[in-house]
Amino acid sequence: MKKLLLLCLLALCTVSLLADEVEVVLKSGRKIRGEIISEDAKTLVLKRGSGGATMTTPVLISQIASRKVIKTESTAPAAEVSRGTPSSGTTDANSSNATVEKSHTALLSTVQNFLVDKTGRRRSADSVGRARYVALYFSAHWCPPCQRFTPVLVDFYRKNKSGDNFEIIFVSSDRDPAEMKKYMMERNMPWPATAYKSVAQDKLNNKYGGNGIPCVVVLDGDDNVVAHSYVNGEYRGPQEPIDTMMRLLEE
Repeated sequence: MKKLLLLCLLALCTVSLLADEVEVVLKSGRKIRGEIISEDAKTLVLKRGSGGATMTTPVLISQIASRKVIKTESTAPAAEVSRGTPSSGTTDANSSNATVEKSHTALLSTVQNFLVDKTGRRRSADSVGRARYVALYFSAHWCPPCQRFTPVLVDFYRKNKSGDNFEIIFVSSDRDPAEMKKYMMERNMPWPATAYKSVAQDKLNNKYGGNGIPCVVVLDGDDNVVAHSYVNGEYRGPQEPIDTMMRLLEE
């Protein structure tokens, strides 16, 4: 009987939380505000945004330092609360008129000023800083499995890239810069790459690279690895991390 009563109280508390907005403070110091959609032992899913520009954001429970419920004074139904317009003089990263919230602080510090496009021209890292997820693609022109997978990834990118939902960075293992450029041009890669033999390329290889290629590593906004082609030393291939990223984006 006591156990049943405890479960009922827990359920009531959960419903109460779902009706309000929460502000989550991550261990990195980043703050995220939104309406709780669901929560389990590993993941908290928030609905963020205003008007029609809403999105869901999964947050790993292990990365949360603290959180607080933000009571709303509006008499509108709870489902409509998150779509309200912020009061004047305040800054809300979820508002379409607010300054875009940047993430991937550590990744940006590594790749800033070292990104290029398929022609070899320097490319801004803004799309990386705004992305919810970033997939690092370790690959090379001389690698047959890479040649087979890259067209699949290009097609995936063109069909699924929407605003700032994700970005891909190509980290080359080519033998020389000409081969890297040829690879990017032949496959018409639409995403940025780390400049050949740059500090950024070396750092990403050392920190995230696996034992072979093609290898895909997906990072969340705090640069935590949420999917990797290598799991406990076992090679899972490049498609599995991409599928994981899409599931997270759809939650």
